[in-house]
Parts: sequence; C-alpha cells; structure tokens
Amino acid sequence: MPITDTGVSTEIPAKAPSGITVPDEYSLTSIDLITTRQTVSLKSMMVELSYFEDITRGTITGMILISDSISMVDRLGMNGSEFIHLKFKKGQQSAYEIDKYFRVFRIGERVIQNNLSENYTLHFCSEELFLSEQMKISKSYPGQEISSIVYNILTEQMQISDGSQRKVLVGRTKGLYDFVLGYKKPFELINWLANYALPLKGEGADYVFFENAEGFNFVSLQNLFRRETYARYKYTPRNVGDDGASKELGIGLIGIKSYNILDTFDSLYGTTMGVFANKVLTIDPLARTYNATTFDYMNYFKKGIALNEGSVLGNIQNRLGKRANESYDSVFKVLTTNSNHKQLPLVTNGSLQHGVANDIRAEIWVPNRTAQLALLNYSRVRILLSGDPNLTIGTKVEVILPSQRGPDGSGNNAGEKDEYHSGTYIITSVRHTIGVNNKYETILEVAKDSFGAAASTYDDNSISKVINL
Repeated sequence: MPITDTGVSTEIPAKAPSGITVPDEYSLTSIDLITTRQTVSLKSMMVELSYFEDITRGTITGMILISDSISMVDRLGMNGSEFIHLKFKKGQQSAYEIDKYFRVFRIGERVIQNNLSENYTLHFCSEELFLSEQMKISKSYPGQEISSIVYNILTEQMQISDGSQRKVLVGRTKGLYDFVLGYKKPFELINWLANYALPLKGEGADYVFFENAEGFNFVSLQNLFRRETYARYKYTPRNVGDDGASKELGIGLIGIKSYNILDTFDSLYGTTMGVFANKVLTIDPLARTYNATTFDYMNYFKKGIALNEGSVLGNIQNRLGKRANESYDSVFKVLTTNSNHKQLPLVTNGSLQHGVANDIRAEIWVPNRTAQLALLNYSRVRILLSGDPNLTIGTKVEVILPSQRGPDGSGNNAGEKDEYHSGTYIITSVRHTIGVNNKYETILEVAKDSFGAAASTYDDNSISKVINL
C-alpha cells in the first residue's frame, strides 16, 4: 500500500525544462471534447484555456473560452455529461506534462457574435469531484491509522487508481483511532479526518487534502516544508540592480514578470485566529477531570518547523505586560476528551475495557491545528511567471523580491533585496493560462508562515511609554 512516512512525491524535477528557446513556449498536445456522439478537437476554437489548482478547494477545475462557428452545442447535443481530455507541456522536449480527463459541468453565457459564431465558456472539473458529490459512505474503521482510512476511501470506496496515471499520495499518520463514518460524502469525510491526523514525524496536526498534477494528496504541511526547493524566482526591474542574470535566457524562464504582495502581515488576524496563542480546556466526563492546554507560537517556532528563519513576532508587550504569544485567552475553546480512558482503573478492572474508544488526542490537534492552518496564509504573494506545468500546489519555491528603499534612504529602488518578504514559500494556488497569441503563463499564489529575517525587537520601556500616552 503506497502510504509513506513523508507522503511527499519526489518525481517533480527541481529544474526548468530543457530545450526551451522562448520563455512562453508551450505544446498543447490535446484539448478534445468527448461526447456521446463524437470527439471534437477544440484547438482551433479555443480563445483561452485556464487550469486551476488550489490547496483549499481540494480538486482541479478550469475553463475554456470558445469561439464556436459550427454550432457545437446543438450539433453534439451537449447536456453536461461530456468530458475533456487536456494534455499540454512546456515546449516540445519537456518530459513533464499535464495529462488528465475532466468532466464538463457547465456552459457559461453564450454571446452571439454574428450570424456565424458565438462565444461561451466551458467549465470543467475533476471527475472525482463529481463522484464524491454522487455518493456517501457509512462505514466503521476500528483501531486504524487515519492514513489507512483515507487510503481506503480513495482507492476502495471511490476506486481511484493508485497507478501511474492517477497517484494517491498519503502521508502516514500517528496513532490508532476508532471511527464510525456516518453517511457523508467522501471528500467531506477526508477533510474531517484531516482535523485529527497527526504527522508521524513532526509537531501538531497540519494535514491537508488536495488534488494537484501529481494526483490526490493527504499530507502534512511540515512534510511539504521538508521538500527540496523546486526553483528560485527573482524579480529584477529593468536597468536596476542588474547582477548579470537578466542577460541570460534563464531570467525569462525563472524570472518573475510581475508580482503583488497580497498579505504582508495581519497581527489582528493572527490574534483573533489563535495563530500566536490559544487555549483549549478539555473536560473528561468519565474521569471527572479537566485540563487546560495552551499554544505558544514562539515555543512552536523555536522547534524549527517554519519555512524561514525569521519569526513573525517581535517582543512587544501590551500594557498588561503580555506578549502576543502569551495572550492565551485570545482564542479559548472548550470540548470533551477521552484521553487515557483505557488506562483508567474503572476500565482496566471492570467490564468497560472492550467498549472504550482509542484516544482522539484532542489536547494535541485542537490547539495546534488552530494555529498551523492559519499560519500558512499569514504572508502571501501573487507572482506571474512564464508557463511551467511543473508548478503545482504543495511545491516549495524560493522567491527573491526587491526592496523599495535605496541605500541613501531616498526610497528609490536600487535592486536591494527585501529581507523580510524574500524567502521560501509554498505554492497554495496555481493558474496555468494558454492563449491563442501563443503565450503560456503561470500565475502563482505563494504563502509562508515566517519571514526571511527576524522581526524587529523593541525596548519595552520606550514602547510602554508610547502605549500609555
């Protein structure tokens, strides 16, 4: 069974495709519409193709803008049961390509151009999304690892192949659980199970479920953080801070065309979401006890889990003398627990020993997952690159951004590096766009949970004077 300790594929090459002479060069091998009547190539009718991956949405989606002069919808009797075979790669010699069948689920607004043609958009998604919406699972899984349960749902219940075409990549999880999954959709169940999943090697509870070009992934964020960096992308303004790289073809292949910093930081969001500190009170009705567990961002960060070396927190205190990572009451949760029930005397010495479920480890997953998932999107950047099908969500990249300050303090960009916002990121969203103008571009949203440089420290006395003015 292909469940690994890391759950991370290493098959994506960590270098740009070879044999490319034009940065936006691509090869669209197949874009075929498969209907009950016949198969039609959409190459000559395509205006623009967009292919989407998003780590928060689960499955791949996309759309194709069509200029139709053959009345294809009427002639083929299209009704939402069609498929699209999409196959494209970078240039002619690149070995890596996207090759997948999708389900057409919607035709957008049809705009009549003239008596001979109309424009409309075909919306498509993974067939597995359709399948998940069409079925429900009701099954018990006693004494199993969560990774085994997820693998069973994907390969046995949904019959997704784990062969070379559609991989199922499941990172092994820690501990045994007793779950009864009650009549829910498969993807809904997997996302629910992700809450409880603990990495075999790592801290907290940071499993995520998503589909990318490699297949379906159920992996720990920390394992993605350990992955080798795919490439280094740098934004170099023209005639500013030229280090010689802009004279090479490589700048077109792995240079950033443009970028937007979507989220620099949001300390209020970090506070209200429990990123910096939170507290969980667990109540055990069987043992008649309660326990308080806290999450401290600085303790977590010092364990070396983050993508970069710089903490997002400084040492500033509020007027009550507490730092952000010490304000545990900012997010407070109360829930029941069954921790160590199997070791209780009334269970081991009584008739309950065979009727007590395995520990759900609420004291671990609730405080950690609250912070870890929110941390993933603490700092985000959108970048535009020349098209590259190797770029898929879950991939680790290095992004070098310029500072807007000049060495003389004038504010003019002199090509200096932005130490805080440059660094290692995880790709959380991908959009591949192919147009009729022979241009293939990739838009990425990348996120990180830490800064490239340490946050500023403060003199507590001077800060407290300012706060109390």
